[in-house]
Amino acid sequence: MPLSDFAADLPAEKQDAYKQELAKYTEIASIDKHPEFQRQLSQKHAATMEVWQKDRLPQIVEEEIKRRGTKDPATIEIEKLRAEIAEKDRQMTLKERKAQAVAELAKHGINPDLADFVITDDEAKFGQNIERLVGNITAYRDTALKTEKEKIYSQGGSPKAGQSGAGGLEAMSQTELMNYAKRGPAEQAQVIEFAKRKR
Repeated sequence: MPLSDFAADLPAEKQDAYKQELAKYTEIASIDKHPEFQRQLSQKHAATMEVWQKDRLPQIVEEEIKRRGTKDPATIEIEKLRAEIAEKDRQMTLKERKAQAVAELAKHGINPDLADFVITDDEAKFGQNIERLVGNITAYRDTALKTEKEKIYSQGGSPKAGQSGAGGLEAMSQTELMNYAKRGPAEQAQVIEFAKRKR
């Protein structure tokens, strides 16, 4: 609503005075006609913007970042690089632990392919896993050997053909004898004794 429309609401004796006063100010309405006013306005605006950008803008940006829950690009990049380095360190640790597990399992005569089942990020758990696996497999192997020996001795030391023992050796082929002798020192001694008797 233009200012001149307000004159209609005034009493008749004041309308002319209002319109004359208003006419004085309408000349300022065009900034192009008043370059000095324009220059001063531009200077004030520039000074105000400088103060606002220096004092208020960083706070507004920080508040907006907090509100959105986003981070500045530098922080995001740093976190990304830290995550990559941490993952590379983890992979290196797992490789080292696998090498340790393979060596430990081989020392106990256990298939090194089982190393993948014991490796973990946690060093204490890694040691426990190796101990548990070695203990379980060694116990199983010892029990199986004991059971096999008891079977052999319960049959008078002469197992059936295809089983370990001197009686079964006669039914074995040359290849089976060689494979049987590779099982261990006791089996090797049986094959040697069998070969001596066969001569």
